[in-house]
Amino acid sequence: RIHTSKFRKQMEAIRQSGVKVLTLQEFSAWKKGDAKIPENAILITFDDGWKSVYTDAFPILKEFGFPFTLFLYKNYVDGGGKALTLPMIQEMIQNGATIGSHSVSHPYPLTVKSFRKKGPDVFDAYLRKEIGESKRFLESKFPVKVTSYAYPGGFFTEEMPPLGKEFGYDFMFTVLPGKVKRPLPNEKLPRYIIL
Repeated sequence: RIHTSKFRKQMEAIRQSGVKVLTLQEFSAWKKGDAKIPENAILITFDDGWKSVYTDAFPILKEFGFPFTLFLYKNYVDGGGKALTLPMIQEMIQNGATIGSHSVSHPYPLTVKSFRKKGPDVFDAYLRKEIGESKRFLESKFPVKVTSYAYPGGFFTEEMPPLGKEFGYDFMFTVLPGKVKRPLPNEKLPRYIIL
C-alpha cells in the first residue's frame, strides 16, 4: 500500500529522471528482439484489481501520460467493495492500460501445495483452471488479447511455466526482485515491489 501523495511524487521522479515508461507491447517487442528501448526503461504494473488503482493511481498516470498494466484475477473483477468494476477497467484500457492475467482465485502458496499433494492429475486440472480460465474470462470481457501472466504472490511451481506457454502467455512475471534482461527466461521475469 502506498499513499496517493507518495505515488504522485514517485511518478514525478520518473518523469524528471527521463526514464521511459513502456507499454507492455513495447516491452514485448524489445524482449523478443524486434525493437530497441532506452537503457533506462520501466513497466508499471498493478496486481489484483483494487478499485484504488482507478480512483487514486489512474488519474495521476493519465496526467503524466504513463502507460501501465493491470494483472487481474477473475474472482475479483467486479467483485464489489474495493474491487475494480468492468466499466472502470474498460475506461482504463481505452486510456492506454493493458491487462494481464493473475489467475482465477489468487491462490496462496499453501492452497497450491495442498492441491499438489492430491496427485498430478488433480494438480494439473487445478492449474489449468487457474491459469487458463482466467485468460479466457478476461478475453471474453474485454476486446484484448491477454499475453501476460503474473503469478499470484509471485509464487510458482515447475508445472506452471509450461502451462503458461500452452495457454499462449508470452510472459510470466514473478515478484523476485531484479532487472529484466533480454536473455532471461520469459516465464520467470523479475519485478520490483515498490512500497
